[in-house]
Amino acid sequence: MGNAMHIPHIIGHRGARGESPENTLASFLYAAETGVQGIELDVRMSKDKVLVVFHDKDLRRTTHKKGYVHSTHSKKLLRLDASKDGPYWPTATPIPTLKEVIQKLPAHLHYQLEVKGFMSRNYLFTLAERLARLIDELDIATRVVVTCEDVAFLRILHEQHPTIKRGYVCQYRYRRPIGNALKYQCEWLIANYRLMNARTMRLARENGLKVSCWTVNNMDEARRLAALGVDSIITDYPSSLLSYFQRLQARTLAVESGK
Repeated sequence: MGNAMHIPHIIGHRGARGESPENTLASFLYAAETGVQGIELDVRMSKDKVLVVFHDKDLRRTTHKKGYVHSTHSKKLLRLDASKDGPYWPTATPIPTLKEVIQKLPAHLHYQLEVKGFMSRNYLFTLAERLARLIDELDIATRVVVTCEDVAFLRILHEQHPTIKRGYVCQYRYRRPIGNALKYQCEWLIANYRLMNARTMRLARENGLKVSCWTVNNMDEARRLAALGVDSIITDYPSSLLSYFQRLQARTLAVESGK
């Protein structure tokens, strides 16, 4: 049994983006029901400094409304239907607050909270403060890693709230995935799956980093990453990927037992 394959944790991307309206409570509940170990979601801050779950800076793609999240009051944001750019869904799916999502999802789930950075320094400071306060209020520090591509935000978070686990989101090799993750004292590297090979994985492990890869919707690619030993895989199709690994594991166990 020592040769049993490594199965990474499966993380639902924006909930289950390929199967339900992204970054909505409906999508997060759907992903939870598939059996994922964790949820990846995007965090922005409204005009009145409420943390909401939304990917784009602009509202247009998923709501078909004009405006920007950071310049719109939360009362208006929470009335918008965010199902306009995803699979058909029979009911409206409002933009949720981060607090609402965490309070309504099962208590065993882990979270990658991806802060959408590249905003003003004051905005980032306030967002970091509000996020730290919420993590403390809900007592979820052990189940959360706050991730970001913007190293300015990672620096702020480390300086102001050093006990919160951090992850560096990296899409391109020239952004120095290992180097920047270490520079900003992150525990996690959140890497575009194309960046991961045996050498990068070895360097991550040698430097004590955990690795999560996005966005993986191809089964062969998922199997390659599992063989590398990544800790988790972020996917738009959690039900399909979970089913694939369950079948693969059952087949492996059957071969090992001589059946």
